[in-house]
Amino acid sequence: MIDIISRDKFPGVTEIYNSLTHGDPNSAIWNIIQLGNGVGYSVSKIINDPVLCEKVCLNTLGWLVVILVMSENAFSEAM
Repeated sequence: MIDIISRDKFPGVTEIYNSLTHGDPNSAIWNIIQLGNGVGYSVSKIINDPVLCEKVCLNTLGWLVVILVMSENAFSEAM
């Protein structure tokens, strides 16, 4: 969906989000967390990195606005 909505203006974005969502090895740079005696790999929720969480939320919000505007344009005549 991201590729279609962006009309290929942002190559690679879909792959990044897929990596983050599914926890594949490419997401390791974002999913390394600090443990009591070192670091570990977390493929679940990242709850101790508010900066990363805010970046993901802000980016998601931007795409949500794009989807809402496109939906309004596509279906405004039907209402």
